[in-house]
Amino acid sequence: MKNKDMHSGRRVRTLQMVCQTVLISFLLLLVQAGGGSTALADETDSKTEPRRIVLARFQQDQVGSEEPGGWRALTFDSNGGIKPSEYRVVKKDGDVVLRGETEQGSSALFREIEVDPEEYPYLAWRWRVEQPFPQGDGTRKEGDDYPARLYVAFQYDASRVGLWTRMKFRMAKGESDYSGYPPLWALNYVWANTLKRNTWIANPWQERSKMIAVRTGSEGVGKWHWEVRNYVQDFKTIVGEEPTSVKFIAVMIDGDNTNSKGKAYFGPIQLWSELPPRFRGEVPAPPRRHGTNGSSELGPPFRRETVTAQSVVPDEGLKMWEEARGGRAVR
Repeated sequence: MKNKDMHSGRRVRTLQMVCQTVLISFLLLLVQAGGGSTALADETDSKTEPRRIVLARFQQDQVGSEEPGGWRALTFDSNGGIKPSEYRVVKKDGDVVLRGETEQGSSALFREIEVDPEEYPYLAWRWRVEQPFPQGDGTRKEGDDYPARLYVAFQYDASRVGLWTRMKFRMAKGESDYSGYPPLWALNYVWANTLKRNTWIANPWQERSKMIAVRTGSEGVGKWHWEVRNYVQDFKTIVGEEPTSVKFIAVMIDGDNTNSKGKAYFGPIQLWSELPPRFRGEVPAPPRRHGTNGSSELGPPFRRETVTAQSVVPDEGLKMWEEARGGRAVR
């Protein structure tokens, strides 16, 4: 009887050890998948929260990295004339975040994705700027610098443009660090200087890139801020049409036009299907167009092009080709 009980006890202990080994192995696989994977997936904080996609959540093992998992550098001058900004994952205020620095330079860090905006219309991110750019003036090419930017770039769709624009996009295809065509449109959420808060302008280098002043001047400098936008509504208000799929998300600090020096930090970046309770009530109204006299007004939708034989001007094609080669086509 005693020997029978001893054999039974050994079997139970063996089974427990096997179960523990399987469980530990499974947990290790989960940790490895979560820490190293760059695939986009739905995540939730709890069963009651809406769906979200985490585009950036920097990890302890990424500290020191210049291109954390899934993110790559986007430079703006293939001839080396523009000094790139520098990006690195660091510890700041007890958190692991991305630091961007520039000294009269310009470049971005981007992540290519493919997301249906209607499924995830809300964008939330955390950022901090250490100094404003006093010479920044987004209405002029000479002042087109910002201490922090967050891009949302949208997929090219040939059915939405005229013949001449299709020709220009074909010329620019493959001339940058991202794959394929340039974005059809881009929203740039920026920390501005002269622009009024929650107003927008077209980028002076590229009409299809729209600059939205989320914050402006020195107010809030040196502090962390969460920002929340319904980027789909912002897009519809500014462009006047439905957005295509998101092509990439990018962060950027640039001081090349104003010879500025600065530092900014970026924390988590998320897309949400709906807003969780902690963000509700935080979404600004769609931006108003910044007027040339300093006022702001509701902007008319982007004027759709009318393609005629006279509108096909070779010099314009050459101009876009040169801008694309220099990276200006997405600024």
